[in-house]
Amino acid sequence: MQKFKKIGGLLSLLSSSVLTAVAICAYLIYYHGPSGTHKMTNVLLAPEMLNQMNYQEINPQTGNGPRMVFDHFEYIHTGSDGRKWRSELVSKTAYMTFYDVVRDERSFLEVSPAIHEAFQRGGLSTLALMVRPEGGGAGETRTFQQIHFSPEGDYLRVELRLDTKGKSFAYFHKEGITQKVNEIFLRAR
Repeated sequence: MQKFKKIGGLLSLLSSSVLTAVAICAYLIYYHGPSGTHKMTNVLLAPEMLNQMNYQEINPQTGNGPRMVFDHFEYIHTGSDGRKWRSELVSKTAYMTFYDVVRDERSFLEVSPAIHEAFQRGGLSTLALMVRPEGGGAGETRTFQQIHFSPEGDYLRVELRLDTKGKSFAYFHKEGITQKVNEIFLRAR
């Protein structure tokens, strides 16, 4: 009899431990688990990392390629006439200001068709992060990442660098962002 009480006590202790562990795991997953959204600071390159940016671009046919480093930012937008496209160089200081404006944003979990359509209309402006081969000239620049700003002015999307075919984006809402980036990027001209 004494033996069964000890086994019963042990089984009770083990089962309550397992139930407690499951409850703690469920709580952590529910309140602190992956949300399916992106933090802006996880999809944009931090300004202090620009000079440290250095990665190898792999050519699928050869298996190797050049080391790439940050070169510059370009802001591509329509001019005041709304027809002709213009490209402006953006300083690191202006990028830092932009980064500070959007750093706390979180992407949408689901993107509505209306938001997708906002990026299909004309007048889209783009901030492009350009890279070049280490030791190479400016004529060899390539686009590393693009940030698009909707013509309506309240949405932006950031190109994600994934190993999938086609382009993927994280979509964000920031009231008046297109006007704000125009002020930041075009006032320093």
